Amino acid sequence: MEFRKDINGLRAIAILGVLVFHFNHTLLPGGFAGVDVFFVISGFLMTKIIFSGCEKETFSLTKFYAARCRRIIPALLTLCVVLLIFGWFYLAPNDYRLLSLHSGTSLLFISNIIYWNEASYFAVDSFSKWLLHTWSLSVEWQFYLIYPLIVIFARNIFGLAKARSIVMCVLFVSFSLCLVLSPRWPSMSFYLIPTRAWEMIIGGVAYLYNFSLSQKQKKYTELAGLLLIVLSYTLFSNKDTWPSMLTTVPVLGALMVIIANNNNSFFTSNYFFQKIGSASYSIYLWHWPIVVLLYTNSMLNDYRYVISGMLASLVAGFFSYMIIENKSKSFNLKYILSCVALVIALFSSVWVTYGADVSARSLAQDKKAVYPTIYSPDKYFTQSMKDSFLEKCNFYDAVTNKAKEYIDHSCVEKKGIGGVFVWGDSHAQALGQGIRSVFKDLPFYQVASSSCKPGIIPDTETKGEVTISCDRSNKEALSSIANLHPDIVIMAQRAHHDLNDYDAIIQKLKEIRVKKIIIVGPITQYDIALPAVIAARHWNKSERMFADVALNRDFFQTDAKMQKKYNNSENVEYISLLNKLCKGDICLAKVDDNNTPIVWDYGHMTPEGSAYVSKMILKSAINE
Repeated sequence: MEFRKDINGLRAIAILGVLVFHFNHTLLPGGFAGVDVFFVISGFLMTKIIFSGCEKETFSLTKFYAARCRRIIPALLTLCVVLLIFGWFYLAPNDYRLLSLHSGTSLLFISNIIYWNEASYFAVDSFSKWLLHTWSLSVEWQFYLIYPLIVIFARNIFGLAKARSIVMCVLFVSFSLCLVLSPRWPSMSFYLIPTRAWEMIIGGVAYLYNFSLSQKQKKYTELAGLLLIVLSYTLFSNKDTWPSMLTTVPVLGALMVIIANNNNSFFTSNYFFQKIGSASYSIYLWHWPIVVLLYTNSMLNDYRYVISGMLASLVAGFFSYMIIENKSKSFNLKYILSCVALVIALFSSVWVTYGADVSARSLAQDKKAVYPTIYSPDKYFTQSMKDSFLEKCNFYDAVTNKAKEYIDHSCVEKKGIGGVFVWGDSHAQALGQGIRSVFKDLPFYQVASSSCKPGIIPDTETKGEVTISCDRSNKEALSSIANLHPDIVIMAQRAHHDLNDYDAIIQKLKEIRVKKIIIVGPITQYDIALPAVIAARHWNKSERMFADVALNRDFFQTDAKMQKKYNNSENVEYISLLNKLCKGDICLAKVDDNNTPIVWDYGHMTPEGSAYVSKMILKSAINE
């Protein structure tokens, strides 16, 4: 196959977009679209290999699969082994166990399915997943397995000419599924192949159909394609539904560059892009663990570390390319697969022993190292904690990732005259547990659903099943408040209080004769889980208040806006938690002298934290 400098340069553009986005998404908010560019490139190359082989009657399915194994597995296997060794010395049992799961499934190329199943509201933060980026490799591998089978089947039944039409039909079906399913089930559409296959197949269009362009047409087609990619990098963000109709912008951009076939382009054939493009796969593999390492040490807010991390990614990628990837074509396939089996067995043993929780590993016994594990979601958010959060009053089912038709009748069953009604999202759930514990004699009601801010109009910010649950949650809250006539309605949400239409909500609550309305401002929130911050830098039990780089300061701006708007309002009482908990950047992080954190993850209050806030901050407002 003729070496395509333009495609190699396109790889460089793809990896640089991803690299910048992951290290600092504000610099290139749509850089994640580089993955979609990679998909198009893979689709073109695989289509060319399969169809040209079929045309010449030389295509071998086993050789095709073997070539893919040699191309992808060695570098990935090396990364997994390095992380296995790293984790033994530096990861607490729970984190090490999670790494073992993700490594094993990455080597089996099913990690995209695992990450999809983990994509719930209380899932482990994405920046704690050292191999999260392998979801795209799994999607590509699944494409490699299925695509040639479809082509061979179509060729044998209908002939090679009709096989092209069959492939285009598959493209159309996949794209249609993407448009239909992404708004409703965004996580599923993001991670799974049925809604991603069209991106790869569309790359094959450049080979399946003969595009004969003049030199001038090549130049303008390439420029137009590059412009579309650049626009997608700069105009889109991770707030957009993806994949969706928007995804056609970088996908068509990549397709146009491939169709242009301008092998002497200044933009793609320059020395720098050629070097980056050649090592792009290895750079992609190594960059994300470096991102996670910096993130867990709260270094991503410092541009010095961001630049150093990018350079380290390039160096590690080039090293991996020269030592492993560049020589992988000559590797013995049986040896590769044997090594994979051995490494998966090692990771399985780590999983079975709950993250190598054995005396031989010092971190398994160290109290400081184990401390964050105690508060990890799968350890801490047990059924008992779910009961404390009143998950039965949540319209979103985090297990099935679907909206519930109803919540438990006890959530809004009349318990007496007056009382307190808590309304909002999961942060309102966390707040409610403290209010119940401090005010045991007050009738208490709660309608609070994951990711659902209070509102009186249909939700427009969330997506899919979450939107359905939010609309049901807010409708139930309003109707229940009207029926129950609580003395106090307390509203809470995670973020963006200043963007919520609280004026309309307050007016509605006044119309249904609510005596007192309280809006609770944001709690202190962190870029990484607070227990990890405490273990890393503030282990001294007497240090209950501290300043830390991981503290998310954006919430102080939101809080300031809310105070300015509502502090002197006669219709609502706004309670600033940040004012009460913080003195400048120094904030209360522990509620006792036993290192009990006020929040157990990035910002959901522990029962002890919620009780502290209810007793020390909310009590006077509720007693009035």
